[in-house]
Amino acid sequence: MIQELVRNGVDFQQACAEFKLKFMEEALILNGGNIKTTAEKLGVHRNTIGKLIKKRSGNGKQRTKRG
Repeated sequence: MIQELVRNGVDFQQACAEFKLKFMEEALILNGGNIKTTAEKLGVHRNTIGKLIKKRSGNGKQRTKRG
């Protein structure tokens, strides 16, 4: 992954952001898609994982739950 980023001329900030996203995605997969468990294991807020999902889906709108 690192060699690919360097070869493609990705700057350091972009490389760090890409690593962070891939790291969280892999953790999410390993935790069966459970956002709360993934967040707890990574030591981040669950909203951080939610933002990851939103960013990767390319969906500009955020869903809200109304009851």
